[in-house]
Amino acid sequence: MCIGNDDCGRLRRGRPITWAELNKHDLKEDSWVAIRGRVYDVTKFGSKHPGGEILYTASGTDATGVFNAFHPKSTWHLLKDFYVGELQDDRCQQAREYDADIARMRIELQSLHAFESSKLYYLWLVARNLLILAPGVALVMGFPNNPFLLLLASSLVGLFFQQCGWLCHDICHHQLFAKRALNYTVGLLIGNLFQGFSVSWWKNKHNHHHAVPNVTETCAGGDPDIHTLPMLLWSEKLLDGEDLDRLPLFLVRNQWFFYFPLLCLARMSWLSQSI
Repeated sequence: MCIGNDDCGRLRRGRPITWAELNKHDLKEDSWVAIRGRVYDVTKFGSKHPGGEILYTASGTDATGVFNAFHPKSTWHLLKDFYVGELQDDRCQQAREYDADIARMRIELQSLHAFESSKLYYLWLVARNLLILAPGVALVMGFPNNPFLLLLASSLVGLFFQQCGWLCHDICHHQLFAKRALNYTVGLLIGNLFQGFSVSWWKNKHNHHHAVPNVTETCAGGDPDIHTLPMLLWSEKLLDGEDLDRLPLFLVRNQWFFYFPLLCLARMSWLSQSI
């Protein structure tokens, strides 16, 4: 099976590897991943990987979907340096059918042009956000001593930040352009300049989130978006190893009440983390 830009004629066929054997190599110190039916040893690549140790979150598993989502086609030829062998699909029929259904669904969505964006729509979103910001800035400059108008201005600026956050989220997910470099450039404008966040910090954090969504722990760490103790607790598994006597249990027990107030302070936390 030829994969991406890989030259199958030059890649000597390796030994057969079962799923059970693949699953054993699930540590940072011993990490194998499967991509499109081929197995690769990426144990020593973590320190050189541009995305960092996030690649270890797929250790011992089929990383085809994750690899496709995070990498351009130009990276396929690099895989041959880590090649171990051919994965023997000895899983149950249900697992194989599930993967086949996902592949068919992706092909169908591509045929419907579901992944193609409207550039005019995104241009409108940028213009709309600036139209939200403009009156907020005008009110601050024109009526600096009017508390009611300043409150209105702060609401408009806050809405601008919120809308820019989601817009930058979509663009940095490469929804706008086919070329990732263009998405990153526009993301710098919307994220770093308009929003005030470091796009590089956000991408590292958010890529890790999508690699292991809602997973509490892997050999390379769990989903960072749910590691929010002591403020919010998303799973009892996150209490493993925690000193319960030092946790502010009042917050945890009443997080249903504190959830929205805490979200109001989240921006300051994210800004400080992204410095």
